[in-house]
Amino acid sequence: MKSKLVFLLPSFDEGGVEKVTINLAYGLKSKGYDVDFVVFKKQGAFLSEVEKDFNIQELNVNRSSESVFKLVTYFKQHKPDIFFSAKHYINTNVLIAKFLSRTKTKIIVAGHGMFFERTGLLQFLMKVTYPKADAIVAVSNGVGENISEITNISNDKITVIHNPVINEEFILNYQQTKAYEKPEGYKLIVSIGRLSPEKDYTTLIAAFHMVRQHLPVKLMIIGEGPERDKLQDLINKLNIMEDVSLPGFKKNPLGYLKAADLFVLSSVTEGLPTVLIESLYSKTPIVSTNCPSGPDEILCNGEYGQLTPVGDAKQLAKAIEQSILEAEKDGSKLRNRAFDFTSEKAIQKYDQLIKRLL
Repeated sequence: MKSKLVFLLPSFDEGGVEKVTINLAYGLKSKGYDVDFVVFKKQGAFLSEVEKDFNIQELNVNRSSESVFKLVTYFKQHKPDIFFSAKHYINTNVLIAKFLSRTKTKIIVAGHGMFFERTGLLQFLMKVTYPKADAIVAVSNGVGENISEITNISNDKITVIHNPVINEEFILNYQQTKAYEKPEGYKLIVSIGRLSPEKDYTTLIAAFHMVRQHLPVKLMIIGEGPERDKLQDLINKLNIMEDVSLPGFKKNPLGYLKAADLFVLSSVTEGLPTVLIESLYSKTPIVSTNCPSGPDEILCNGEYGQLTPVGDAKQLAKAIEQSILEAEKDGSKLRNRAFDFTSEKAIQKYDQLIKRLL
């Protein structure tokens, strides 16, 4: 009989955790596991592709705190062998629900990003509940160290598994995607991510404004989010409307990476930014803030792209100019690095972890 694996997500909205979790589900399904999803709300940009291949159970709740007793019922009725959760504020409730259900389901909680609170309810709950998890996965060494500091769980009890990013589907999609037609006579700078504070696009726009005074450049920020109006106001204030565009969320942004002369990540915090790995595969030169955590691990402390201080527009502008002017023509070195983050490698490690727990 196949082992039953279940993944929990708030929804299938666009987001790095959602994308990675879906890739992981497909990879483990290909290994012969019976894989389902549980979601708070059955909605989002990725729903149409997922519902064709997986059974999806909707809890119909708006907040994680409302999910506890519905998860208790789910555990008692369905009794999955392994249950995955991948966001700190959800993980704690899953572990509480598992305890209350008195079932034998094994819980794997994952950390995809940095957590900076050192006081408060969530930090307390993580410290109390995470030791009850059957396995804790971190997507980078930095995230693992962060979880260890918050929960007082030793590093050797936290498994670091890089996200499954490069797979056959990704490569085929890349090959079939046409490059965006960029304006003639300009270098195209691209950034991809949710328009939210942790991405710090205000610093990127300020840096671009400086670069624009010396080089013919255009900037495209692909994504959607709560800071759209704020960012558009800044673009208008700097009078760079003709050179900066916010085209919104794109389900397949690879055409922009193909066309880009440079990819820039300006984040204040990350976990293991998938888009940097996709940029490496695209042979696109990279400039990234050296934020906690992930960029330094992916770029090997600057070997595969420039790293700049967080929130420093002048240093970011300097690195952008240098990267554009000194970009190597042969990007094979970048693509070779991307192959260190294949789905095959990640799925193999998850498969080994699951087999240890069953």
